[in-house]
Amino acid sequence: REGLGLGVSPKQPGEYSRSSQHLNTVEMHKQYSEWALEVTRDAHKSFLRAAELGNTLQEPWLVCNTAVYLWNYSHHFIEGQNTKELVDVFRDLLSQVKQAKLHNEQAIVCSVCSVLASGLVQRWAPTKLEGSSLPQSAGGKQKPRRTTTPLPKKSGGGKAP
Repeated sequence: REGLGLGVSPKQPGEYSRSSQHLNTVEMHKQYSEWALEVTRDAHKSFLRAAELGNTLQEPWLVCNTAVYLWNYSHHFIEGQNTKELVDVFRDLLSQVKQAKLHNEQAIVCSVCSVLASGLVQRWAPTKLEGSSLPQSAGGKQKPRRTTTPLPKKSGGGKAP
């Protein structure tokens, strides 16, 4: 195992002393990267097909398990806060989850919606805000500050009903 998450493009190999050897390595890297991305696309299609079959067969447990498997398969994107790559897949998954009426599976529904919302925000929001000072996390990545707005106080000072 190379420590590479599925769907993540491998890093370019380092420079070599002989140019022909370097060109071969670069070409092999390109082919490997394309193959890895194709495997990911095929896996996503297969997961979504499983969810579709679950709905066709009226087996909501199959849709539920598909959502869990797809979540686990994509966990490295989610943990790496790179959910914009998952928007199309999780949009289709949410459609299948809604069709299956998984009302008793709030954790799954909320998880799918969370990934989808995060990915949509990442696609929409700028990658770097000018003049912003974002605090550094332990890993060296910048994290946005979370702020809260206090709720307005009720007038009259009475007890809640």
